[in-house]
Amino acid sequence: LGRVKALGALFSRAAKESTRDAFVFSVRMLATVGLAGIFGAVFGKKNTIVDCIGSVMMTSINASMIALVRALLTFVEERPVVTREARFYGPVPYLLSKILAEGPLDAFFSGLFGIIVHRICNMAGEEG
Repeated sequence: LGRVKALGALFSRAAKESTRDAFVFSVRMLATVGLAGIFGAVFGKKNTIVDCIGSVMMTSINASMIALVRALLTFVEERPVVTREARFYGPVPYLLSKILAEGPLDAFFSGLFGIIVHRICNMAGEEG
């Protein structure tokens, strides 16, 4: 396959896989909302700028680690398939298709997490 054709086929497959399972989507949604609630409860009572910076750092690290762990687990599961299909496409089309297909969904969950924590912790600052 050519690189563009391989990218299109891999993107189509990755997009179907990432949106197919409604149960996994629901569990990720519940986990995101629940974890954001816990972070909001823990970091919601900030008194100083150091507390605020700490809460932003912890929420950022948490959001990135969730996406990283999910990506690593996916690569482990798909390794036999990729190894078997290696003669049809290289690693660049595979990785690019995964990023393009799963990136928006990961961004959605990270954004949802950030919005919930932002609102609970009142990170907009003092009004008045």
